[in-house]
Amino acid sequence: MLGNSDTFRRSFAMRNPARDAPHPPYNLFSRKDAPDLYCAVPEDRPVPSFIDCDWQFKGSLASSQRVPGGFIPPVAAAGVRMNGYYVFMRYDALPSPDDDREVGSIFDNLTKQRRGIEHEYQHH
Repeated sequence: MLGNSDTFRRSFAMRNPARDAPHPPYNLFSRKDAPDLYCAVPEDRPVPSFIDCDWQFKGSLASSQRVPGGFIPPVAAAGVRMNGYYVFMRYDALPSPDDDREVGSIFDNLTKQRRGIEHEYQHH
């Protein structure tokens, strides 16, 4: 057996790099035709030339604010070092790791699926 759902639930809830990692203040832009596609630009950096009328300013993200889903501060820092900006897909519609009921439900469903696959594999 690969582990129980309580083990998965605890390890998932304890890891949250998006909330724990510090980050500089960013300006956020999103595509008008793909509103979940974001570009984060540190406030002390110039806005990239591809940010044009097809993008809209969505506000600032202060270092003290919780980051949106899909924004991973260490990856953002690497992207900024390489490119001067960080592009990511926002997924706030997904359940938050803080909501144990939703996370528990997800892992319970995954556990059931895993058991079904293991059962099917053992009988073939």
